[in-house]
Amino acid sequence: MAGCEELLHPTVTTDLATSAVGDLLERTYRVEMQAVLRLEDEGHAPETVIHDKARCHFNDWDYFLHETGPNASVEWLRCLRWLRRGTVDVLARTEGDAMLFEALIVRAFSAGVRRITLSKVGEEGSWLISGMQVRISDDFLPSGPLATWHDTEPFGDTPEPEEPPLEAEGEDGAAEE
Repeated sequence: MAGCEELLHPTVTTDLATSAVGDLLERTYRVEMQAVLRLEDEGHAPETVIHDKARCHFNDWDYFLHETGPNASVEWLRCLRWLRRGTVDVLARTEGDAMLFEALIVRAFSAGVRRITLSKVGEEGSWLISGMQVRISDDFLPSGPLATWHDTEPFGDTPEPEEPPLEAEGEDGAAEE
């Protein structure tokens, strides 16, 4: 939501506010990439890297941009595809004469969790994406050298298996045959 100063769900901080597709790379991914680089050399972190738990504070952003050449629109679709099966929590508060609604959609993956917030003003307003977060767990180590959390399942091009459709229910609530 453009101009969003404060999100209702505190887990998605204001530095992750999103109002355009390009914000996904410049805010969401960049925040986590610049804080986290996971390296492993035969089961251990290289001696040349200073770690705080499983994290090291090395800017991996430039490497990511150079090696993957991410496309904001493609990444956006991957995010939405992954989050469509997430859990939802909706909060509301009064803003002046209108009600502000915010939905938080969350879904875990092998490296951490993805979150997205959707906001709308008033009952008749449209839901707009207002924030997005990728949060990597402290104990995540990638599958190999130079791999990052972006090499895990929600970021690939392999579609998830579709769930079977729900059976249609008749007027009495029983499944129709």
